Amino acid sequence: MILLLITMVLSLFGFQMFIYIQRITTINRAIVYTPKQLAECSIPFIQEEDEIEIYFNKETLQSYVHEYYQKAIAPFMENYTVSFYYYNLLDHSYCTSDKCQGVEITVDGTVFLAYRFSRTIFYEIHRN
Repeated sequence: MILLLITMVLSLFGFQMFIYIQRITTINRAIVYTPKQLAECSIPFIQEEDEIEIYFNKETLQSYVHEYYQKAIAPFMENYTVSFYYYNLLDHSYCTSDKCQGVEITVDGTVFLAYRFSRTIFYEIHRN
């Protein structure tokens, strides 16, 4: 009888671990495979003096990313934050202007109990 009870407890624990691992995998996949179209759609094209300047529109990008993560990871994470770090391509220093060509997006949050999950993705605009 005790052996049956131990087997049931271990089976329940194993199933619970499977659920948590699936949750972490789903969150990781949603972040790592964030559609690049979110970044592409936030690039305005302004032509000045026969030269096209390409940069990220910060408000548009943040809006698209927040909306995507709200649908993709909010059901699986208890609470999370999305932070944006805009930088210059030449030296990776912080970009203070409105015309930044590199962005680092970090998602940080709690998956279950005290397990912290953090993942960072980068988008950069390069000329061919």
